[in-house]
Amino acid sequence: MSKDKFQCIHCGGLFVLSQEGQIAYEEGYIGRPDCCDDCCDSQNSFLDDVDSFGNNYSDADPGL
Repeated sequence: MSKDKFQCIHCGGLFVLSQEGQIAYEEGYIGRPDCCDDCCDSQNSFLDDVDSFGNNYSDADPGL
């Protein structure tokens, strides 16, 4: 098993996969990774914030 280095599309940094991730990549279960853990974590927290804002909706009839 080789330790391939990948480049993050967000920060430009190089990263390696965990052992489990490397196995999944080599066996074809996941595609070529393009996001490091730090950037993916910050993106996921941003998306969680957006989702929490999206749940604040009114059930009033917009046609009135």
